[in-house]
Amino acid sequence: MRPLSRSVLSGISAFCLLSIHAAETTRSPIPGDGGPATQSALAYPADLSIDAAGNLYVADTGHHVVRRVTPGGRIETVAGTGEPGNGDDFSRPGLAVALRSPTGVAVAQEQHIYIVDYGNRKVRRLSPDGHELRTHLFEQAGFRPFRLSFDPKDVLFVLDRESHRIGRFISGEQFHIVLGTREPGYNGDGFVFAQNPNAGLESVRQLNTPTALAHDVFGHLIVGDSGNRLLRKVVGLERPPAQTGSIGPLLQIPSPVGAITSDHEENLFYTLVPQPDVLSDGAHRVYRLRGQQLLAVAGSGERGLSGDGGLAINARFDNPTGIAVDKDGNIYVADTNNHRIRK
Repeated sequence: MRPLSRSVLSGISAFCLLSIHAAETTRSPIPGDGGPATQSALAYPADLSIDAAGNLYVADTGHHVVRRVTPGGRIETVAGTGEPGNGDDFSRPGLAVALRSPTGVAVAQEQHIYIVDYGNRKVRRLSPDGHELRTHLFEQAGFRPFRLSFDPKDVLFVLDRESHRIGRFISGEQFHIVLGTREPGYNGDGFVFAQNPNAGLESVRQLNTPTALAHDVFGHLIVGDSGNRLLRKVVGLERPPAQTGSIGPLLQIPSPVGAITSDHEENLFYTLVPQPDVLSDGAHRVYRLRGQQLLAVAGSGERGLSGDGGLAINARFDNPTGIAVDKDGNIYVADTNNHRIRK
């Protein structure tokens, strides 16, 4: 196994910093666009994703935009106007379409960028050149997108924390629920589908406020089942048509999950965040799970903002809700309430 990068084991640095005000132009909606990422503005950054060229995409929730940071450290807005809204996106450039509180972003292998436009209850798809943004999924059957993930075969999975379900696109825009029943709870593990005489195969395994999802190197679905305080693994969905998927516990966790990601060496990374008004053990930290070996790799567990230039394990985070790993093993964390991306 290749060792974790020096930036994770030995130190931590600010990658994108907070500025105070947002500009009011649709061409460059946020201060710092076109310049160094460390001089840019972020407002409650959430989900992160990295494309094949090493560009980092950020769901900049508070600014209602999606940003891109190049490997050279230049930052730019790729979708959103900087003002909350529900823009008409029929064949329009990404910068001309208003978003509302985006919470998820993922890049497909064919380089389209998928965005959870949470406030508008949509998943939107942005062309690689940014010239065309269109709606890929509307809210349907009470399903409100919150986070998303692609499996190794480029199949898109979408999580709804409010209806406690996860769905996926079987082909094109055909969307099916694969996990969850709308009712929060825990009704055991095992096969995720059962035959309904009136509706055919349907999901029968409950989730309780799922907050994050990812896929491991084998294509298994990993779910942060936060209300049940579990990381859970689903096998079988990577072989469509997914009719024999099975779910089981992966790890018991003391606090809700902020984000999950994986690398190509069988490592799983996740963050824990506090539950409001509840003492949450293990929160404000980044963890690595490989097999049965669990290691805290960043964060002291104390809420705050400190540690840049020092040991990663001594740093303080405040509600880290996004995480991504690049091809060199560097870990990027969306330190949400500190309005930063940290590396």
